[in-house]
Amino acid sequence: MKYLFFDIECASVRGGSKMCSFGYVLADENLNIIESDDIIMNPKCAWDLYALNHILAHPKEYYESFPSFDEQYDRIKNLFAEDTIALGHGVTNDVRFINDDCKRYKLPYIDFVFYLCISYQ
Repeated sequence: MKYLFFDIECASVRGGSKMCSFGYVLADENLNIIESDDIIMNPKCAWDLYALNHILAHPKEYYESFPSFDEQYDRIKNLFAEDTIALGHGVTNDVRFINDDCKRYKLPYIDFVFYLCISYQ
């Protein structure tokens, strides 16, 4: 069993999400880190200025120098192997972001199991 912790950032969510960052940590059943990375991608869209100025870590030119989601699709899809459970804080939004870009590029949806981590105080 593996655990995939991931978070997605978008350049825009108008008319469907346009991902520009898929950050993740993949761990084994003992939570030992197998790998981690931030898959940067060119969203090929008009940028949301609020996201660009307040949320994203890099200027738009940085993101635009990377391949788009359709070129990163296989790499992202392969992280969600059958023996992997996806976890995160905003996973319901992140799942929508993945589905929006799959639809946008006419790619098959990625089938995976995920759990939303909620903390109560």
